[in-house]
Amino acid sequence: MPIIKWDDSLSVQVKELDEQHKKFIESVNEFHDALLHVESDQLHDFKKKALESMREYAVFHFIAEEQYMKEIGYPDLDKHKKIHDQFISKLREYEVKFSSGKLIFNSEIMKTLKNWLHDHLLTEDRKYSAFALKKQRQ
Repeated sequence: MPIIKWDDSLSVQVKELDEQHKKFIESVNEFHDALLHVESDQLHDFKKKALESMREYAVFHFIAEEQYMKEIGYPDLDKHKKIHDQFISKLREYEVKFSSGKLIFNSEIMKTLKNWLHDHLLTEDRKYSAFALKKQRQ
């Protein structure tokens, strides 16, 4: 069962970025589903690969999103980039702690990932979306 569901309220009105957001949501949902259903002997390797994959996809997406913001002249690009950088740092921190055995993935961590992504889409990404729409109307 997905912990995040895509709906139009999450749209930034840019097809490419919406598709990337959907893929990111899908990766969080797959990770969550695997935590519930993957056999325990395979779980460690799966978690490690899934977390790495999630971070790599976040980097890919954030580069595209930041490029878009640059193209539209979004005035808060630097602030938005810092938020992205903090999230990537958090994912790296999770990777290091997980690899060293100091982190166990559980529902609390999944809740943190879900909340960050959902809140980011509805708050921060909504800001550049509104800016772009306003700019198009001018």
